[in-house]
Formats: sequence, structure tokens, C-alpha cells
Amino acid sequence: MAKDLRYFLNNVRRDYPQGMITVGEEKGMLKAHECECTALLLKLGKMNKWPTAIFENVLTPSGEKWPGKIIFSELSSWPNVAVMLDLDPQKATVQEMAEVLHKRGQKPIPWSVIEKGDAPVKEVIWKGDKADHFRLPLYRKDSGDARPGWLSGLAVAKSLGTGRYNCSWHRHLVHSSKKSAARVNPRHLQEIMNEYKQAGYEEIPVAWIYGHHPAFLLAAAIQVGWDVDEYEFAGGFLGEPLRVVPSETLGEEFLVPADAEVVVEGFLHLTEKDMNGPWTDIMLYYSPQTLEPVFRPTVMTMRTSPIFSESWIGYDLLPQVSEMAHISLALRQRYPRVKAVNSLAPYTIVIQFKPNAPGEATRLAAYALGSFGDLCKNVIVVDEDIDPFDPSMVFYSIATRVDTNSNRLQIIKDLNANRQDPSGQGDPSGQGDFSVGGLIIDSTKPVNRPFPEMGSPPDEVMEKLKIQDFMSMEDIGRIPSGRK
Repeated sequence: MAKDLRYFLNNVRRDYPQGMITVGEEKGMLKAHECECTALLLKLGKMNKWPTAIFENVLTPSGEKWPGKIIFSELSSWPNVAVMLDLDPQKATVQEMAEVLHKRGQKPIPWSVIEKGDAPVKEVIWKGDKADHFRLPLYRKDSGDARPGWLSGLAVAKSLGTGRYNCSWHRHLVHSSKKSAARVNPRHLQEIMNEYKQAGYEEIPVAWIYGHHPAFLLAAAIQVGWDVDEYEFAGGFLGEPLRVVPSETLGEEFLVPADAEVVVEGFLHLTEKDMNGPWTDIMLYYSPQTLEPVFRPTVMTMRTSPIFSESWIGYDLLPQVSEMAHISLALRQRYPRVKAVNSLAPYTIVIQFKPNAPGEATRLAAYALGSFGDLCKNVIVVDEDIDPFDPSMVFYSIATRVDTNSNRLQIIKDLNANRQDPSGQGDPSGQGDFSVGGLIIDSTKPVNRPFPEMGSPPDEVMEKLKIQDFMSMEDIGRIPSGRK
């Protein structure tokens, strides 16, 4: 069985069923485009419950019931990330998951082409007037999100010069049945658009993917080198070839993922733009309105009873996991003593590293700031004995190892700011300067002078005593997690 969304969900039901919830039709119909699904998810979040949520009862803006289901937050929890990586969700640590991600990201696997009759995404085909944005389950997250609704999906484009496939995440505001405006930041998709523009084209073919195995979705969120085909990169994360099939619009000239739930084919205009925004992004603040390229759909293909993937941006782990993998892959090529990378908060990363010389941690942090553009503005470097995935330990290291009278705290000014960063200064439209300051915090122990050791019981005692010999696992299980 090919790895797809259903393969993943079956494994979650088997290995971590408590991490998933399904809302059936008997509970009444919901309008995702009126924030009704995300309101329920937010209520769960305030109870510190973060399940992958499947809704079987969603109305589209056209007033029709969506013929399948919608899903929010495939990667809603770390156990789900473990399931994605074929690890034990009850035992795998975040650091183990990060290491698997790093290894898979280094081993791209070529994609394979299959026949149309064997491709699940070709079971239902909407063409002409049926290829209507309002027949899709648009959604809004918050009260100030622009109407009528949004789509947030994975875009596939193909380089005109090299034939390289690029996969990236974008959100677009739907304006009509045949028109939306997709936000495109100055990264690889923008470069491909420039290729087409210089060749005299007016628009570029793009396919939007709504639903697939989360390893594919994760791979699309990672910025890789311009020489890497991202269908192959996704195969590395899947651990098997990504299956693709000729598109309805361009045939064998443009291949689309065969095991997706929904694919919307069409064209992104290279000069025509329309309004995109406001909407709350990963920062949880409303992002400004900007003019973005217009997209027009041509064909919509899908499975029978498709599971449409929505993106609950700012509340699930996809951005955090993708940044961990992305930054780790890049840093460890230059600094092999980097042990792990954590995305602690938006645009803020923690790097676990063992420096061998004074100032080496600062060079590493500066390299990170320079290598990841607007995705990073604050860098904290910690020692090997500090868990970068435990915020309390990170702040402990700052409290006990950083002297702000020294150069261990450095303020970096005039960094290029991400357009969604509410702390940025200038013009966030992408047409003018937009900058922000950043921080480097070297929270490692000094290597050129003695430093106190942290206390711990003797290693031989820790090795000898087994907690299960003195306390039953049932009694341990009754102890509440955390300190509250």
C-alpha cells in the first residue's frame, strides 16, 4: 500500500487512537467558512487537548455538503509526528524524531509514474463549470479573516529550464468560483514564475494539493537547494517513491501526486493581482492585506469521498517540525557538531551544539541568521547537556550561563523581516523595505575558563536502580504530568 493520508490515519488509529477525534453527521452540519470548525478546535485547545480532528459534516459555501470529510492538524501532537515517521508514539522522543527527519532529508528517492486508472486521485474529475472554488470546503479561522474563505494548500510548480518540481505552501483568498489570489513570498515559486515571465508567458501551470501523507506535506514546507527535485525530496521523507500521474490539464508535461485526496489544477497569472488578507498566520496576529497573483482553476480531481486537508496555521506542529528539519539539514553540513535544532517559537530557534573554541557558537548563530532569511531572527545556542526541546531547560541555561555584560548577548539590527512578522518595521507588502532586529544568545558554557558542573547522582547508582523495581507502572501512571 502506497503511503498516503489514509495509510497515516490507519496507523494513528492503531498506535495512538487517543490523538484523533471524529465529528459525525449526526452532530449537525458545520460551516468551516464561518469559523465553526476552528472554534471547536480552539475550545479543545483551551482544555490543552490537541487532537487530529476529522469532520464528516461540513457544508461548502455553495450550500452543498462536502462529499467526503475534512481534516485539521494531521501533525497535532508529537506522537502523531512519531507515527508519521513509523516510530513508536509511546516511546520516541522529540530528539529521536528530529534525527530520523535529518537522515531522511539526506536521501531523496526518485518518483515513479503510474497509469491514470491506478491513481486514486483520478476517481472523480470536475471540469468546466464544475471546477468551482465554492464547491470546495473553504474555511476561515478567526472573526477578522477575509470572506468568503480561504484555501491553504501545497502548490506544485515545475521549473521551465530544468524540469525540477517545486513544492511549497501558500494560502489563497477565494474571490469567485474561478478566481483566487495566492500569497507568494520571494522563494522558489517566485523564481519559477520569473523564469516563465522572462520567456514571455502570461501565466504558469500550478497544481494545489489538499490531502496526502503528512511526510509529503512536511517535505513541501522545507526549503531545499535549487538543484533538488522536491518530488524526490518528498520520497526521501516518505521512505518510498512518490507516485505521480499525468495531469488533466497538461498531460505528461506536468505530473501530479497520484495518491493525493484532492488536486486543483490551473494557472497562476504572472502580472494580474488581487487582494489577499487579512488572515491570522503562524504569528496568530492578523497579517496585512497584500496584492497577490491571481489563480484560476481548470480541473479538480479527487478520490471518491475525499478527505480534504485544511491547515490550522499557528496551532499544529507542521511549521515547527519543518523548520527543525530544514535548519538541521543546512547547519549540520557546515557544523557537524550540531546535535539538534528546535523551533522554539516563530522565527526563534534553539541549536544544541558543543563549541570547541571561544566565539564558535556566535559564528554558528550568525550562519543560521544568514542562511534562513526571513524564517529566523532569534538564535539561542545551548550545550549538549541542555534539552533544546524543553523550554524550561533552555531558559535555565540562559539564567545560569549568560552574562549580559559580555558578548554572549548580541543584538542584530536591520534583518529582512518576514511579511507576517507584526514586530517588523516598514512596508510588509513586499514592495518596499521591511526589517526587524534579532538576537543571538550564546547560552553555552565558556570553553576558555572553568565552569561549575551540574549535580547528579552517581552514574553507577542511576544504572543500578530501576524505577519499576520500587514503584508500579500503574502508580506512576496515576501521577499527573507536569507540576499543575
